[in-house]
Amino acid sequence: VIPPNLTIQQRNQLKHGLSILENQQGENFGPTFSDAIGILSTELDQNYQTGAPSFQTVRMNIDLKLYQKNMEILESSIQGEKRIEIHYQKNYREERIYQFEPYALVVVNNMWYVSGYDQKNRYLNLKISRISKIIDLNENYRFDEETLKVKGIGEFGYNINPISAIIIVENMDYISEYTWGEKQEIEWLSDNKFKLNVIFPNLLAFRKFVLGGGSHMTVLSPESERAWIKEEAKKIIQLYT
Repeated sequence: VIPPNLTIQQRNQLKHGLSILENQQGENFGPTFSDAIGILSTELDQNYQTGAPSFQTVRMNIDLKLYQKNMEILESSIQGEKRIEIHYQKNYREERIYQFEPYALVVVNNMWYVSGYDQKNRYLNLKISRISKIIDLNENYRFDEETLKVKGIGEFGYNINPISAIIIVENMDYISEYTWGEKQEIEWLSDNKFKLNVIFPNLLAFRKFVLGGGSHMTVLSPESERAWIKEEAKKIIQLYT
């Protein structure tokens, strides 16, 4: 089990060491050894900041060797301030190509992203698991110290139109054991019911939270989302009638 309290720096150092070990000794131990290195490296990625032991019910559906290779190229490009070309799977049928200046590797909701600027001077956070190919353009970019301040990402994920909510939670006590956003307050109403007042980082985080709780959650505010929940419930019922 990967210790959950390893820092991102410690995890990067371990991944670096695994890469060196594979490059130096991989052929001596055979393909099974390389596969094991890839799995362990991905575990170091997936279990960052889970706040719990690394028991998992799902795993990333990716090419582990490609994922590890891309991580190493990105780390090297960041350290060397190298401009690269990234082939990125936007969705299952669309690939985009970015001339990219990588500045940092960050973890959002247990997933690795690379942050930096593209050829249109847009600041992007690209999910590493969606990168199909990276090409070294053999060019250095002009390093900007201010860009090291990762943009658009807060402690609880992407800060895109944060949403303040008040929710009654019933028969789901474990929800109170986690922090779901900023300025969180919990008021117990009974032994198995409490009021949650919290600012979610974005609308998607709020909706995933509420839908995950189903009938155990009553949204008091915002009013607009109460209407959305009703419409969504109608759509779900129609699917099963």
